[in-house]
Amino acid sequence: MIKLIKNFSEKIDKLEFGNKADWLNWLNKNGFKVPPCVFLSKNINLDDELVVKNILKNTQKFSRKGKFSVAIRSSSSTEDSEEESKAGHFLSILGEFDENELLNNCKKVQNSGKQKIGVIIQKKIEANFSGVAFSSSPLTGNKLIGQISYVRGYGQKLMAGDVRGTEIKLNYTKNGIEFNKTGELDAEIIELGKIIKSIEKKINFPVDVEWVSDNREIYIIQTRPITGLFFKTNKLIEVSLQNRSIIPKIIISNDKIKIRLIAQEFGVNISKAHIFISNNLSRIPKIPNKIDISPSKYCMGYSTVLIHPSSINGKVQRLFANNQIEDKNFISFCYRYGIRALDNKKSVNASLFKLMKLVQNYTWISIAIIQEFWDADFSGIIKKINNCYLIEIAKGHFLAKGIINTSSYFLDLDFNIINKKEIYQEKALNISSGKLEKMIFNKKELISFSKEQLIKIVNEFKNKLVPKFVYTGITP
Repeated sequence: MIKLIKNFSEKIDKLEFGNKADWLNWLNKNGFKVPPCVFLSKNINLDDELVVKNILKNTQKFSRKGKFSVAIRSSSSTEDSEEESKAGHFLSILGEFDENELLNNCKKVQNSGKQKIGVIIQKKIEANFSGVAFSSSPLTGNKLIGQISYVRGYGQKLMAGDVRGTEIKLNYTKNGIEFNKTGELDAEIIELGKIIKSIEKKINFPVDVEWVSDNREIYIIQTRPITGLFFKTNKLIEVSLQNRSIIPKIIISNDKIKIRLIAQEFGVNISKAHIFISNNLSRIPKIPNKIDISPSKYCMGYSTVLIHPSSINGKVQRLFANNQIEDKNFISFCYRYGIRALDNKKSVNASLFKLMKLVQNYTWISIAIIQEFWDADFSGIIKKINNCYLIEIAKGHFLAKGIINTSSYFLDLDFNIINKKEIYQEKALNISSGKLEKMIFNKKELISFSKEQLIKIVNEFKNKLVPKFVYTGITP
C-alpha cells in the first residue's frame, strides 16, 4: 500500500509527491536548513475522515493555540524540473489557519492544476528578509557570477515578479565572495552565496533558490534547476542566413557572426564558418568524432575561437588546425594526468575538445566558432568613414593587428586618392599547417597598390559597407 503522507527522511516518489517535495527532501538529507514539512500525495483523498485525522496528527507540530502557521505549497511532477520551472503556475497559500481552513486550502492547492498535484505543508518562518538566489548567471551560465534579490518580510510579490527587490551581484573569486555591500544583510549574503554554490556543486547543475531569513538562520524554502539556459543538445550549426533563427541569441550580435550574415546578405565572398554549441555538464567534453564540415576550395585550415565566453581571464582563446576536419583518436588517456587532447594542430575536433575542457570551470554553456582561413598574398580591411573610404593592406594574413604595419589609403567618394601612407614590409605572418608562421623576406618589399587596384577593391564592397562597421577582405 502506498503511503500518502510522508515526512523528511522518507523516500519521495516524484510522480506521486512532485518535484518540489523531492528537492526539499534532498536538501534536508544533505544538511541544508529547510523548514519542517509534511508531504501529501496527489492521490490523497482530503474528504476521507481517517486521512484528515492523519494530516492533523502530522501537522500538530505547526499548531499553536489552535492555529496552523504554515505555507501550503504545490508540488507537481511537471514543475521545478531541469526542463522547466513553471514558477507561479500553481497555487501557494501562506498564513495562519484553523483546521478547516488548513484542509480547505490543501484542497485548493491540490486542484490548482489541470490534474491533481502533490501538496506540501511547510512550517512558516517569521521572515525578516526573503528572496531568490541564483548560483550562477541565469543569462550567460557564468559560474563565477551569482545573483541575489531580496525584500523585507515575506517575498510572495517578489517571487511572482510583482515587485523588484534589492539586487546583489555575487562575484566568486579565489579570495571568496565579493559584492557591493549594503550594510543591511552583508553577513547573510556571504552565507547564502556559499549555500547556493554548495547545492550547485553537489548536483552539478546551477540552481534557482527561494530563501527566508529570521535574523538567526537562513532557510531554503524551495530550490529548482535553472531552466532556459541550456541547449537541447551539443551540436554544430553552419553560420548562414538560413540558420539565423537557430543561432543562439547570446551570440547573434558577435562580430564574427554578424559580419558573415551581412556578407551573405549582400553577396560578399567570405570564409565559411560553423559554431559548436556545448552544455558543460560532464567531466569529459562531448565532442563528436564525426564533424560534418565540407571545406571550400580556398580552405587552408581552420581557426577555432571561443566566442562564449568571449575570453578567459581577459584573453581570447583561439586554436589553429590544418584542414583535417576530424581525428577519431583525438582523445588520449594519460595515467598521470587523466584525459587530454592530442596536438591541436591535427584536427578541428581536437581543438574543440581543448577549448571546451578549458572553459568547464568558468561556464555552464560555451560556444566556439570554427572559421576557414584562406591562403592570402595580401589581406586587409576597408571602412567607410564619413565621405571617404579607408583601405589598409599588408602582405600575408592580417592577424597581427598592430604587429605588422600596413599601407593605408584614403579615397573620396569619386575614388580620388586624398591621402596615402605606404610602408616597406620585411616580414609577414601566415597560417600554415595549423600554426602561425613568420616569414622573413630577403629584402624589404614596398606594399603599394595603384589607383585602379584600389578602385577594384572599393567597387567590391562599396554598396555593402555600413558606417562604422569593419569588413575584412582578402585580396589574392
